[in-house]
Amino acid sequence: MRIVRTDTNFITSEHDSVFPLFYGSTFLTQKINEGFEVRVIDFFQGDNIIGRFVYDDKSKISLPAASFGGLYVNNEGMSFVKEMLLELGQLELGKIVFAPDIYGFCSVIDPINGYRVIEDVTDFLPLDGTYYSKLERSERKRYNKCKRHGFYCEDLTIADLPKIHSMILETKNRKGYPGTMSFARLEEMFKLFPREFRSFGCFDGDNLIAVMINIKISEDIFYNFYLGDKFEYRSYSPIVFLLGRVYDYAQLQGGRILDLGLSSDKGKLNEGLHSFKLKLGGKSSNKITFIKD
Repeated sequence: MRIVRTDTNFITSEHDSVFPLFYGSTFLTQKINEGFEVRVIDFFQGDNIIGRFVYDDKSKISLPAASFGGLYVNNEGMSFVKEMLLELGQLELGKIVFAPDIYGFCSVIDPINGYRVIEDVTDFLPLDGTYYSKLERSERKRYNKCKRHGFYCEDLTIADLPKIHSMILETKNRKGYPGTMSFARLEEMFKLFPREFRSFGCFDGDNLIAVMINIKISEDIFYNFYLGDKFEYRSYSPIVFLLGRVYDYAQLQGGRILDLGLSSDKGKLNEGLHSFKLKLGGKSSNKITFIKD
């Protein structure tokens, strides 16, 4: 296995087609513009690139967040994961994050010497079959209730972002979750990635009652980034109805996985959130964080 380090603030687009969105040159250049000291380590087997690790040299932690760790390994690199982690352990970083299961392999990960492990749970929907067939009885009732009341779903545009952001922020505040990214930052991401960032809305007549933002992370992984709904429609659960529209979109795009995001924080499971995702037909996978002792 050959290792190539990028120790400057210049990251090329040479291997962008190989990696998910968060590991590509456009996203990483944007992080540099925000003040991060981005460092990239690429792993090769012969002339083929098989993995990439991204970290911030200033804070000494993995960069990509949410359900995705700082290390991405493709199919050719599966048998080299142990060697990659050993190499990363020598960097003496404060935090190394790896999310192997979302890609469908490496369910058992060897520890890194000198690091303790925190495991978080992320949930995802396999994009096989129909969305409705995956729902448990309680969620089917909610889906059908929305349908009976004439709710409908549509794609939204960048012009709708003020309403989208406001509803997402209101929902997060209501549930006591940390604040969402700023409107300016969200708009910037939609402009940087117009094909990857998509937004969807659920309507009651002309009234927008629920929203979702989805990101095409790679050719087969789609990530439900943000969602929001109006408090007065909580008894209808329009999010359940709207997710069906997003599911169909990702499936038609050739997706294999619809990532529903993390259901735990620093190893502590949010049981209500996790249970809700499982009722949608979700499957669970691990996100592993190695913390330097």
